[in-house]
Formats: sequence, structure tokens, C-alpha cells
Amino acid sequence: KLKNVSLENSVLEAEKGITAIDASGLVLKNVKVLGTKDAALTIYNSEGVNVSGFSFDENGIAPVRVLGSKTANLTFDKNDFKSTSDISIGNGASESAVKLK
Repeated sequence: KLKNVSLENSVLEAEKGITAIDASGLVLKNVKVLGTKDAALTIYNSEGVNVSGFSFDENGIAPVRVLGSKTANLTFDKNDFKSTSDISIGNGASESAVKLK
């Protein structure tokens, strides 16, 4: 399990974006993801994730995908997204697991 990892002030280029699986206490602050052909960030069965200052290339796909029934307590900065539809929730994840602040 990935625990208590912080990534700050970073620019990443990744065709498939960032994927966090079974993470706890992940912090992404001022992270930019470029060149994605998929969601810029996928979170699966993770808890206590905090994302702020997140930016990404627009590609017609929801930039954030939240998956898994064990996913809980995810916080995103509402200023990073145009609308709540920018965060796709599925595969057993609960909408109550995601908070926009």
C-alpha cells in the first residue's frame, strides 16, 4: 500500500496519466499532467487523498476518474475543475467519497 506520499510543484508527461491504487494519505499539490490520452488522474480503492492546484490537458475525457468500493475521503480543490462532471465516479466508488472544497 502506498502511504503518506506527497508530490508537489511537478509537471508530468504521461499518455495514461497518474494512477493511484490502494493509496492512503496521498497529496498532489501544484501538479500538472500533460499529454494524456486518458484520464489525467485515476484513483482506485484509495483514502485520504488531497488534490489541489491540479492542472491537465483537455482531451474530451473527464480528467479525474474515481473507482473502487474502498475509496473514501478524497478532497479536490473546486477551482481546478470547470464542473463536477470533470470527476468521473464509478466501479463501486461512492459519490460521498469525493469532496470539492
